[in-house]
Amino acid sequence: MQAKLAFLVCFSLLTASSCAGTSYRAGTYTLDGVRFVLGDLPPEWKKVYGERGLTWRRADTKGTIITVNVSCRRVGDAPLEVLTNHLLFGLTERNFELRELVPYLGREAERTLVSAKLDGVPVRLSTMVLKRNRCIYDAFYAAAPDRFESHRGEFEHMLAGLEVVEERSE
Repeated sequence: MQAKLAFLVCFSLLTASSCAGTSYRAGTYTLDGVRFVLGDLPPEWKKVYGERGLTWRRADTKGTIITVNVSCRRVGDAPLEVLTNHLLFGLTERNFELRELVPYLGREAERTLVSAKLDGVPVRLSTMVLKRNRCIYDAFYAAAPDRFESHRGEFEHMLAGLEVVEERSE
């Protein structure tokens, strides 16, 4: 399961966002020229360092991950539904338990709860996709169905603390 979720993370980072440069300084993250802060995660969540996006894994629960991405490259006019589907590419037998538009950072964001399979293995996800000022913000929390609810609140807390400090100016 952990390897399959790692594949999902890598695939989504390559397809959903093409973020240039990731950095962290004094509580502020920078992705693709956007500086922002997030709500704190408990210490059991360990940051996984890579070239693209932000990813955390729980040290005590294999296969439980959170990713956050920002991409400000040619957003175009793709609807939120299309962007969310793009984020879920590679999942089969998708069942949307919830799919709704909600106000977020002064815009509309699409939030979903999805049960699906990744290479035949059941997984549940909570996602958020937002278009704002030529940028796409996306985040997801993924876990095995039997562990999903135990850490979902931590993801929601992290998203509730999202504050954009500075966006790209082009």
